Amino acid sequence: MTGTELRIRRERLGLSHAQVSDLVGDHPEELRGYETIAGQLPRALRRRLEWALANAERAQFLRENGVEDCVWVEEQLRGLDFGNRRAVDERVAAINAHAQDCPVCLRRHAVLVTLPPLPPPPLSPAAGLLTEVAARVSALPRWVRPAAVGALLMGTVAVIRAIATLFLRGGAPSPRLLLVVLGSIGLGAYGGLVGGVAYALVREPSRRWGRLGDYATGLVCAYAFLLAFGIPAALSSAENTFRTPGAWAVLGAMGTLFGLVIGHHWFRSDTSGAGALR
Repeated sequence: MTGTELRIRRERLGLSHAQVSDLVGDHPEELRGYETIAGQLPRALRRRLEWALANAERAQFLRENGVEDCVWVEEQLRGLDFGNRRAVDERVAAINAHAQDCPVCLRRHAVLVTLPPLPPPPLSPAAGLLTEVAARVSALPRWVRPAAVGALLMGTVAVIRAIATLFLRGGAPSPRLLLVVLGSIGLGAYGGLVGGVAYALVREPSRRWGRLGDYATGLVCAYAFLLAFGIPAALSSAENTFRTPGAWAVLGAMGTLFGLVIGHHWFRSDTSGAGALR
């Protein structure tokens, strides 16, 4: 988007500089300056403007075609605490159920599906990277996703530790340090793959149990992940760490804790619309 294109779209919408500034968070005088730029605007600025103007154009189209907002939905969204995931999930489920029979929602949806999709929302570079990674992982087959997540998590931790080691000790990266990083990525992928196989085996039967099945799935995946490391360590390690009842009791407690956590956050029943691996 050039500055000229920004001015044309703003004027076509009948918006003042102040109104557009409210949408993108920039001062009206800054917007006037943007419109004098003959070439392409900076990428981050373009993303913010594209998102704001596309939403404004969509809202204008709906108004001009007599498509009303659903008052009930607007009331449900007003004052919603987006930091409370459970509350958001429950409210979204209620709105989706309402939209199945609401004439206003049905008409609005029928019009919206005919419109071009909105551009990607503006995100910080870090958030944009995380969103891109999450999208690529979600595109993988279900049983591969845990392996990818495990490799990413373990690899990230290993890279951070390697950078910290280089910073504290100085010197250039050594082949041994590179092998440690690659080994961590491999271990993460291995553990994630074991958890993914466990998920594939138990998830479909456990869905019948509803919310209890979500927790059962989390426990099975967590235990499988820990056993994938604990059993080889007990058989091959010269140390007795994994050969004592106390060590296995600690592993069992850790598996129970993490299993309940991921069961609660990752494997919500299908009616909630959430779940990291479905």
